[in-house]
Amino acid sequence: GVNIYPNPTLGKFSIKLGNKKMKVLVEIVNVVGEIIYSANSVDVDNLSLDLNLQDGVYFVKLINVELQKMSVSKLIKQ
Repeated sequence: GVNIYPNPTLGKFSIKLGNKKMKVLVEIVNVVGEIIYSANSVDVDNLSLDLNLQDGVYFVKLINVELQKMSVSKLIKQ
């Protein structure tokens, strides 16, 4: 399971990917589908991001490169 905290956030948040490291592609997408952040992360189990986002709802897409699986979580910026 993926855990994003704190959520809602003021801009700085962490993404916990579970107990083992994974190769993931991270995308932050706004409500109209625009990718506003994208990064390849190699062998991680925890990511910390500090993004200058406008207040609103965003979606965090995590794509496991090895397993070709995707998860989407909602992130609220206050």
